[in-house]
Amino acid sequence: IYGLPLNADFWIFGAPHFPGGLAIEVKWQQSTGGVDEKFPYLVHNITECYPCPALVIADGGGQRPGALQWMRDQAGDNLLAVFSLAEFLAWANRNL
Repeated sequence: IYGLPLNADFWIFGAPHFPGGLAIEVKWQQSTGGVDEKFPYLVHNITECYPCPALVIADGGGQRPGALQWMRDQAGDNLLAVFSLAEFLAWANRNL
C-alpha cells in the first residue's frame, strides 16, 4: 500500500486450484508483543495490493484476545483464509 515492491513470505506457483498463484503470509507470535497490531495492515495490503489470492498462517498463541478471530472474520475476496499451522497443513494436503 506504500507503493513498494510486494514481498510475501511464500509464493506458490503451479498449483492446479490456483493458476494465478497463491501468496502465503506467516505470522508467529509466541508471547505478547506487536505482531497482532500489524494484522489490519496485513489484511488491507492483501485485499488491496496482492495480485493473487492469499492466505495467512497465524499461530504461536501469543496474540491478544480477539485479534486472531478479527483477522479470520476478514476472510473473503483476496484473503482466502486464516489458519493455524495445523489447519494449514490439513488444508494444503487437500488443496496443493
